[in-house]
Amino acid sequence: MQWFRFYTEFATDPKVQTLTEAMQRRLVMLFCLQGSGDYEHLDQDEVAFALRIDIETLHETFHLFQKKGFLDENCLIKNWDKRQYKSDKSTERVKKHRDKSKGKQDETPMKRFSNGDVTPPDTDTDTDIDRDKSLSPSKNEIQSDFENEFWPDASRKVGKDAARKAYVKARGRAAKHDIHAAWRAMNTRWLAKKGTDDWRFVPHPSTWLNEGRWQDEEEPEREKVFSGMFG
Repeated sequence: MQWFRFYTEFATDPKVQTLTEAMQRRLVMLFCLQGSGDYEHLDQDEVAFALRIDIETLHETFHLFQKKGFLDENCLIKNWDKRQYKSDKSTERVKKHRDKSKGKQDETPMKRFSNGDVTPPDTDTDTDIDRDKSLSPSKNEIQSDFENEFWPDASRKVGKDAARKAYVKARGRAAKHDIHAAWRAMNTRWLAKKGTDDWRFVPHPSTWLNEGRWQDEEEPEREKVFSGMFG
């Protein structure tokens, strides 16, 4: 059975802790694929299947991991060999394959993944530049998303400046779609309670963002729970 060294600093590393739980799981899955010796042999479809995500999400994941410094420009895990010892390996197959493949661009993740729109850093083509912009929105774009989409959906518009700062931070932790979808769903539920005693419990936008509430699991309505228990 293959195994690899996994360090306890994963639980406290600041870069890791800025990732969502879903992203942390994907990173661990890449470690597992690398530890088994399979990662460099897989194409993008196979990696996406192993992570149980679609190709577009895989590209976004790779881009974020490159930005955070977990992957290099070839989508390979950085400092892997420095963290693993030769004595840990039961075979030299993986090392031999890596040495043999070094310099053969048609066998590297860079070549394989570039066919699927993953953008390596420092490219010159207009297509790559446009794609990189779409994956890494500018500060102005994020501010625009806040003003035109996030803030108008707020059922309780309080603390706008604090909410704006929290929103910018949140966009560095999660995808726009995940934040906005959860935000709209949450505010739809609260608007239905406007005018009731529950209205005072509507979370402030900044609080909701700072606590990463887009990751909350939806709770069943209290009335439905009671009706199921006593009905």
